Amino acid sequence: MPGEKIYAIDDDESIRLLYKVILEKEGYEMTMQESAEAGLEELEKNKYDVLLLDIVLPEKSGIDILPEIREKYPEMNVIMISGYGDMEVVMNSFRLGAYDYVAKPFSKDYLLASVKRCIKKRVPLETMHEYNECVDYLYGISKAIKEPMPIDKLINLIISAGMSTLKADSGSLMLVDEDNQELVIKKTLGLNKKKIKNSRIKIGEGISGWVAKEKKPLLFVDDYAGNPQFVKNEPRRNIKSAVIVPLLLEDKLLGILNVNNITSERTLTDQDLKLMTIFSKDCAKAIARSIA
Repeated sequence: MPGEKIYAIDDDESIRLLYKVILEKEGYEMTMQESAEAGLEELEKNKYDVLLLDIVLPEKSGIDILPEIREKYPEMNVIMISGYGDMEVVMNSFRLGAYDYVAKPFSKDYLLASVKRCIKKRVPLETMHEYNECVDYLYGISKAIKEPMPIDKLINLIISAGMSTLKADSGSLMLVDEDNQELVIKKTLGLNKKKIKNSRIKIGEGISGWVAKEKKPLLFVDDYAGNPQFVKNEPRRNIKSAVIVPLLLEDKLLGILNVNNITSERTLTDQDLKLMTIFSKDCAKAIARSIA
């Protein structure tokens, strides 16, 4: 609940101002420093609930000081902030004990959601180990898809990696047809193709169409529960939970990756959504190279 103390270490004055505007409006107490040295000194004096730690800082980086912070202040969750969204940076952050990772530029909603997750949840150690294993696996896939390969093989690898990481039983990948403003299903795994009514979906229609239009990732659980923007759609009773992420190259939409659970009892989570959102950045780059 609002009132928790949030601390930020970031050398960018505009970002610090953005933190202040967004988080204080929600009722959080904000304190900020602009360097690693000053940041560490402040932590010795006062206790905070969440730390927003920029990776790129003068002299010492956020990655450099993260191990010391996690050792001295284990009860304070750390969100790493960076303009670098590749899997290697993300993997190092999680290996060193970061709770979450937010890539610049970020939206108000995305930042708030990350802060709220940090405050509300304490992740068991075994869960963090499993999560780190998933990050390592996706990092390996991200390196693999940097190599040239046929687009069909690339798409199959991306879907398979998403399903394997989330322990999901089905998935699909759609690419954008810009001329017709549609999403075209290029590959499905684990889905009954006879039940797929249309291989094309208008951008803005249905769940995938909404993700494409808004360019925002979505966690979908139990039909349309908790998602009032979809109440007019026909319920998809066969899908228990799904993660749907846009494949964006900067701000250009290339496609949509869907990872679903139809028969599995495992419900997909915010952590799953975060993993696929990070992975999607490397996927978009690989697809852009393949279709160029």
